[in-house]
Amino acid sequence: MKTLKITLFFIVALLAFSVRQEDQEFTSVDKNGAYIIGFEGAKTISHFEDKGPVVSEIPLKFLGGGDGQFLKEDLEVTIKVVTDKSSATEGTEFSLENKKVTLKAGDDFALIPLTVNTGSLNLSVPSKVVLEISIDNDNVVIGSNNKQIAITFVGCKANVEDFTYDNKMVGAEYDGSPTLRDYPGEAIILHDGTPNLYRTATTFRWGVGDLSPPANYDGYVFEVICGEVFIKDQQLGGYWGNVVQSLDGDASTPAGQVDADGNITIEYKVVFGGKFRKVKSTYTKN
Repeated sequence: MKTLKITLFFIVALLAFSVRQEDQEFTSVDKNGAYIIGFEGAKTISHFEDKGPVVSEIPLKFLGGGDGQFLKEDLEVTIKVVTDKSSATEGTEFSLENKKVTLKAGDDFALIPLTVNTGSLNLSVPSKVVLEISIDNDNVVIGSNNKQIAITFVGCKANVEDFTYDNKMVGAEYDGSPTLRDYPGEAIILHDGTPNLYRTATTFRWGVGDLSPPANYDGYVFEVICGEVFIKDQQLGGYWGNVVQSLDGDASTPAGQVDADGNITIEYKVVFGGKFRKVKSTYTKN
């Protein structure tokens, strides 16, 4: 088998839809009400070579309801591929052999096996599959943010960690007054050793050592997918109550890019108490 250098990412994005209770979000559990199930959280898996078909497991979760304790009956859930929202082709990039999964009584989750054909992935253009669940049970609802899940396949590996960068930061405080910082020779490292997932050494006006300790680190985390940068909502320094997020607050839209020369531009905001500081950092590769 021809060996290919492939990075495969499953970016799990929750899409807002509902089944039986339109536009309802379950922020609290009715202990005497229906069971609540759905997709939740995010998952990233990477591969660096053509390994042929590889089975990955996507969790479907029991989110609560009933008597507020545990699931007391088996629930058979139907899964389908939403073809009009999927760019990956079933039978080529992936296979979903089982169209049903059972959440068993007493369990918190069930795993949906998804076979990924690593040798069929595009090395430069990401693709995705959207899965949707449904159930024929009047005692079960699916939360409005939990009905669908998008899994993105990415075959391009970034190498941001191989360089240092001169970071020119242009920011605005809560009142709009400017804050400027230069951070020369800033290192950007792999976050938790995960390919294509990176952590900077600084955030906004907080340089090295300004947040940590007690924070876990001074930078913020971002992901590179085929030259585009994405930021998921995160605590400042992985510790403080401030939230670092993309400018529009949507983790699925690009927050920046890595250009052909390896220079990086990222825009984000730091939110606290309904107010935010706006930031644009330009990282010039050394």
